[in-house]
Amino acid sequence: MADIKKIGVLTSGGDCAGLNAVIRAVAYHAIQFYGWTVIGIQDGTSGLIERPLRYRELTLDTFGTPFEADCRAAGLEVDASALMTAIAAIQELSVGLDAQVARIARLEADNAALRAQLQRGAAAPTR
Repeated sequence: MADIKKIGVLTSGGDCAGLNAVIRAVAYHAIQFYGWTVIGIQDGTSGLIERPLRYRELTLDTFGTPFEADCRAAGLEVDASALMTAIAAIQELSVGLDAQVARIARLEADNAALRAQLQRGAAAPTR
């Protein structure tokens, strides 16, 4: 297998869920980890058996990021600035959620200490 330098990817039989992700994963792995050339055969089996052959080289740039590739497959335009704004909002939300989880943990610890005091018969602290 060490002699392989080029592989072809051909799909046939119509679309199915996840097919683009599989092609992207095969191409990425072959290029990134093995340094192979990846050829995408266009138009299914016809692109391989009819002359002239119908194919194109697949590169990492062919796919962009998974988000961009999925948007293109769905016929949507990718707005990089909107994507970055969304990522920043998600990160901010994540930080806010982390703070809330920490606050809840502190409240639960305070409540556990208060319950322990009450079970021992100690008076509840006043605030």
